[in-house]
Amino acid sequence: MILVSDMKKFVSVVIPLLFFSAAPVHADEKIMISATIPYENNDAATDDIRKDCDWNQKLAQNIVKESNTSVEATDKDLAKFSGKKLVIMIDQVHSIGGGGFTGPKWAHIRGKLSEKGKVIGSFEALRRTIGGTFRACATLDNLGEELGGDVAGWLKNPTMDAKLGDAS
Repeated sequence: MILVSDMKKFVSVVIPLLFFSAAPVHADEKIMISATIPYENNDAATDDIRKDCDWNQKLAQNIVKESNTSVEATDKDLAKFSGKKLVIMIDQVHSIGGGGFTGPKWAHIRGKLSEKGKVIGSFEALRRTIGGTFRACATLDNLGEELGGDVAGWLKNPTMDAKLGDAS
């Protein structure tokens, strides 16, 4: 009887502890990125690309998708986040509809991964194509898919001054 009594006490103390301690320990917090990757300046893309193409939103979505939930896109100002954040800028885009008849197309981005204000990784990534599609925006969508995979892959083991995609 004493054994059963002691077991009940043990169970009444240990089981609740197991229940509360079994909650998942927070893995690395999500890395925040902008929901729309901004252009660095007016020279980064033509007015037509800025106006007609949403590839820079799709680029952010591709990074989130390819990262398997470790990245979250937000419309909020990244400067206000103190946790992990990846600030990406598009610094050069060239795309003209017409497929292979209109020459090379490319997209070049740069990013800095920081945590609590300290830069812990950086990259530049380039993707280019000679062919592309007959629509400039669709070509950029394709390049953005490739860049999204490049960035998500880099996030698994971020380094300083990495060269991704065709920049490597």
